[in-house]
Amino acid sequence: RNYLYTQTNAVLTVGALKAQLGVSVRGDQRWDSSFVGPDSFNNFKVGYYPNLQQYPFYDANKGGLTWFGEGNSCSTVSGWIAVDSVTYNASALTAIELRFEQKCNGASPALRGKIRWLASDTSKPPGPINPPPADLWRAPAGAVPATGNYVYLQGDGNDYILSGETRLYTQANSVLSWITEGAYAQINIQ
Repeated sequence: RNYLYTQTNAVLTVGALKAQLGVSVRGDQRWDSSFVGPDSFNNFKVGYYPNLQQYPFYDANKGGLTWFGEGNSCSTVSGWIAVDSVTYNASALTAIELRFEQKCNGASPALRGKIRWLASDTSKPPGPINPPPADLWRAPAGAVPATGNYVYLQGDGNDYILSGETRLYTQANSVLSWITEGAYAQINIQ
């Protein structure tokens, strides 16, 4: 499969410390990666880094890499990194363009990728559609209380969660709790 992630369709998080780069992708899929130059480097340098092993179990004189996610990872890794361009402001990474190849468990099929990251790129995924489309599902009239907190769930006959059942949780029959932080919300029902 081929995937393309940008800051308009995923949250790309990049962390850099010396010659170590961590990239995480949070979109339709979830991926994490580490790219590491030789331990003696203070920063990544343009060039080819061959014969790499799995980070964090790597040869400190060569560097290492790992790409994993979506329930997939490797027991052992071999591969390379090619840094095509890199820019620092003092010791802070401001831009990097790199390519990589990772092979898992001694097999010959490879995962290949290209990453370009610019600290100055502030593009974001589009926000929600407001107002929501009028034809979206709504709880039937009279199915939910007029006041108070509640969670109402209605499953179709073939859905994998409720198998056609309908459930109404209120503070009279359940303990409802909410955890929110920024754009994250978690609802717990006991």
